[in-house]
Amino acid sequence: MRVNISYSIDFEEIPEKVKMLLDELKPKLQSDIVDSVESIWGAFGDENYNTTINEITILRDNLASIDSRLDDVMHILAGYSKALVDMKVPEEEKPKEYPPEVVSAIERELEKIKEKKNVQSG
Repeated sequence: MRVNISYSIDFEEIPEKVKMLLDELKPKLQSDIVDSVESIWGAFGDENYNTTINEITILRDNLASIDSRLDDVMHILAGYSKALVDMKVPEEEKPKEYPPEVVSAIERELEKIKEKKNVQSG
């Protein structure tokens, strides 16, 4: 089961933290995925279909973990980018509220992303 945790760091540390999170993905991308694909092909070539299915399940779990980490990084960077923009824009120039059509469009896009993620993980 995956859970969200939160903790605080200094604003200036965010790029380094994101770099660290991305660096943690390298081993999974460079070896775990390749090893899984090779195991799948080996089992499939040996006509061992139950093992092939099990290896595919392991690969999908690894990919889901990678996707989850990328989702975390994406949200962190979105918040960081927004904060950078907010710091540069004087308070009187900031919009007080987004127009309803913009909010609706964003909500629809978020719903599509959630549905796509549910289909992929299901």
